[in-house]
Amino acid sequence: MDDSVGASGPGERRWLPWLILVLGLGVALRLWVVLTTATHVYPDSPAYVALAHWLARLDLSADNGARTPFYPLFLLALRYDPDRARLAQMLLGLAITAALFWILWTLTHRRLAAVLGSALYGLSLTQIKYESGLLTETPTTFLLVMLAATLTWLWVDRTRHLATKITVAGLCAGLVPLARPVYAFIPVFVLAAALLWVPRSPRRWALLAVLVVIAFAPMLAWSSFNYARFGAFELTTMAGFDLTNKTGTYIQDAPSEYAAIRDIYVTALKANGGNHKDLIWHVVEPMTAATGQSYPELSRTMLRMNTGLILSHQKEYWANVAVVFAQFWKVDSYEEILPPLAGVTRASWFAYKWFGRLLNLVFLILAAFWVFRAIARRRWPRITPIVWMAAVALVAGMLCALVIDGSNSRFGMPTQPYVVCAVLVAVFSHARARGRSPSSLPESHK
Repeated sequence: MDDSVGASGPGERRWLPWLILVLGLGVALRLWVVLTTATHVYPDSPAYVALAHWLARLDLSADNGARTPFYPLFLLALRYDPDRARLAQMLLGLAITAALFWILWTLTHRRLAAVLGSALYGLSLTQIKYESGLLTETPTTFLLVMLAATLTWLWVDRTRHLATKITVAGLCAGLVPLARPVYAFIPVFVLAAALLWVPRSPRRWALLAVLVVIAFAPMLAWSSFNYARFGAFELTTMAGFDLTNKTGTYIQDAPSEYAAIRDIYVTALKANGGNHKDLIWHVVEPMTAATGQSYPELSRTMLRMNTGLILSHQKEYWANVAVVFAQFWKVDSYEEILPPLAGVTRASWFAYKWFGRLLNLVFLILAAFWVFRAIARRRWPRITPIVWMAAVALVAGMLCALVIDGSNSRFGMPTQPYVVCAVLVAVFSHARARGRSPSSLPESHK
């Protein structure tokens, strides 16, 4: 894949009106949402708010370790005010939009690519919906996009401001797992990129050492803290419960040593008409009462039980993984949260969903092509920011499929900008290689 940048004349800024246009439309959309709706509270929201209060008091005696601290600290900084949180997240959304414009302009020097890619986030009612609610999606997306922008900056200029780039990349990489534990692999990926892109110099190993400390310290510190509290070195104590979404259809086969929790779950499953999706969160309390175990202890018990069930039901497990992996790329669906505006809202959501699904399908085809081509050539592809982003999106999808089976399309939203960047850079690079521009807009470097 060719994603080399084209040259542009010094001092030229004819792309600036297009960035201002996208940001202006994004501001207008967000103002409309703020003026016509209230901040949305999701079922997960109270847990984040509660942890924010406990962190403020420096008293986590009531905490069960389920939630990681980044989003609660974000809420704490905003004094637990949902409306402030929404406004802050909308500002983050505008920053994400601008960063995506810069990334795509830098990698393609095509204004159409930059406008389209930034608009797919900045003007997306799906993403604005999450900015308007108390969930981790927007801050997680912000960290991932700022990380991609920093790594792109490092890739195109490996001589100046290296300490700044390493520090920012390390901070983003270190905080992402504390926002969404499934991204615990990000520090490793960032270190791999730095090993490739930081130039050989007397400062190289010092810079890499700084990156390792900044990127890995937050995750290790929180996991160590949980070990001291609960006896388990982990970012979250939810892992055992999450796996029940994988085993719910055959949990009746659990061994007799787990009879107490097995029978509670099976009874609830029958009462729920056989639907096991997220059923576990409705039976944790009776399970803790029946077993006398705390939340973290019960999660570890569920982890042992579910691991055994997965090993003995591998056909069912891998079939579930395939389904969940497909759902990860579906793009989130319409919710009655934003005002209908004479049907325009629903139509916009519908168009975004299906265009997003088309982009995701193209991305998966391109990713498969790159992988098979690398295997056929028996060599790694050239690692560029786009290859790096594509790898992150794929690994995130695979990990969600392996361990989670919940709101899968929602879990794919933080890496959706990576998918958009990968597809647009590939398309525009291919068009440039064939000697024609897909852009109908005049190019600033012509």
